[in-house]
Amino acid sequence: MTRERRRLEDLRPGARLGTGSPRRRALALALRADLVIEPVRGNVDTRLRKLERGDWDGVLLAAAGLSRLGLAPTNVQPLDPDVFVPAVGQGVLSVESRADDRRVLSLLGRIDHAPTRACAAAERACLARLGASCNSPVAAYAIQDGTALKMTALVASDDGRKVLRASATGAADVPERLGRQLAHALLDQGAASIAPLHPGTSWRE
Repeated sequence: MTRERRRLEDLRPGARLGTGSPRRRALALALRADLVIEPVRGNVDTRLRKLERGDWDGVLLAAAGLSRLGLAPTNVQPLDPDVFVPAVGQGVLSVESRADDRRVLSLLGRIDHAPTRACAAAERACLARLGASCNSPVAAYAIQDGTALKMTALVASDDGRKVLRASATGAADVPERLGRQLAHALLDQGAASIAPLHPGTSWRE
């Protein structure tokens, strides 16, 4: 989202862009190394007010967050997920319950969306194998197409100068296998040398 209805690529040289995400920071700098990336604080309303008063020339926000708040600003540029690959689990809603609570599990089973669960499992498996945290510029995005999952993952350096990508297709009934496959592909490219990763460490698997 920009203050003067400009696209990201049309912002003035040295424009200030607000984001609290290491992933978005790295990908923005990969496209525009001249941008000045500034950390953001506060909820969505606070960030929009800061944009309006001129603290930044633009701000990167999650489209899902704007949608859930019923906000539809006119000066918004949707970012291509093939370029700005979403974070692991971006936009996924989940509910946690006790493993032995059959009643709750039965109720949850009625609203479970199997394709979304498979995509989330693949993305999380990639993250776990990389040993990445929320402070790592890492992304993974899976979509289900019939019985197959198509997935793209990336690891970037903080300054966006190096961006490693990997894509593959795998069976939707074993999503974790695809996630681990892409993690290994990124590690083989040298991902651990450009980002704060701890390969093989499961942060929350």
